[in-house]
Amino acid sequence: MTALRHDVDWRRLLDTVVGSGAAFAPSVLAERFRTVLVAEVTELPFTDVEPVVGGRVRQEAGAYVVEDHELGGYPALGGLREHLVRVIHRYAARVPGLTQWSPNEVCVQRYELGAVGVSPHLDHKRYAGLVVIVTIAGTADFTLCRDREGGPIQTWKAGPGSLVLLRGPGLVGVQDGRPLHMVAGPREGHRVSVGIRMDTRRRNT
Repeated sequence: MTALRHDVDWRRLLDTVVGSGAAFAPSVLAERFRTVLVAEVTELPFTDVEPVVGGRVRQEAGAYVVEDHELGGYPALGGLREHLVRVIHRYAARVPGLTQWSPNEVCVQRYELGAVGVSPHLDHKRYAGLVVIVTIAGTADFTLCRDREGGPIQTWKAGPGSLVLLRGPGLVGVQDGRPLHMVAGPREGHRVSVGIRMDTRRRNT
């Protein structure tokens, strides 16, 4: 089954994430695949994330990390990771450091109506190269911030099938380069996202 739409300008997205730290596409998933993916993650055993991280970051969501050895039981999640790696690596020659990007973590997060989402923060330094976030259900504002108070640089509507790319340490030789960002809670229903990342603390399998 085709996971990704054929009309996505991946070259532009990767050029943007290199230059600006983040890039957004409103629709990258094939609709039939998205439906299958939503059904697959519905019964995951989500657990609440820590409400406060580092003394300042507030977050409110349920999360489940699907380990590599579990992905055989979640073929849509495994297929999403495989398709994204394949298409992104096509352009690796344009982006130094991207050939080494081998994501080994798939994290599914569920945000309920009324949740705060995640306040302004930087992703962990251990997530190297590139962070991919795909919204598979629901809608919420995803904002790039200029400061910890949430002053907006740009806000995107992260709806079903949308994608956000975030620059991680090591991309194009930049030691850090992580963008400050926040995610609002959904205004209706719930939102489910899939984060695909390379955690340098884990050993690739």
